[in-house]
Amino acid sequence: MRTLVISCSPRKGGNCDILTDVVKRNIDDADIYYTRDINCAACDGCGCCESAGICRHDDGATELYDKIVRAEAIVVIAPVYFYSFDAHTKAIIDRAQFLWRKPKAESIPLYLISCGGQSGENNFIYIQKVLLSWGIAVGAKYKDGLFFSSTDAAGEIVLRDGARRTERALIDWGLKR
Repeated sequence: MRTLVISCSPRKGGNCDILTDVVKRNIDDADIYYTRDINCAACDGCGCCESAGICRHDDGATELYDKIVRAEAIVVIAPVYFYSFDAHTKAIIDRAQFLWRKPKAESIPLYLISCGGQSGENNFIYIQKVLLSWGIAVGAKYKDGLFFSSTDAAGEIVLRDGARRTERALIDWGLKR
């Protein structure tokens, strides 16, 4: 199965990077992209995609979207920033606008692994809603999520049994080899 993993932390070596390493070890041939390494121009509302069906920007997001539409499963690993994605990842998400008019089957399973500094499940409601909307644009259906609250400091995920819980989720989702 071609699994695309999109790791969204702007912070190298943080909790999301630790979880991304767990996913790398457990999914054969996973294609890993770190949003912090993607050069991406923000959507500027030019309207080119409405008429031509393509985005006029040709940058790192273009390559990522080529991979997204061919993936058989997508795992997004993201920290919560103001109840959503960080600004750079959100710019990449917004670039999916060009895909709204293209026909899609909404058949790619989409999963979220997320860490947030605050406690409680409410911390993850809005990041899930953004991912759900993005999934509709790219032809993916949000299936499930794994959430770690009270994990702000780098390495705190280890205290929350992050590796074992992530491996278990990958098995439950049918992604672990």
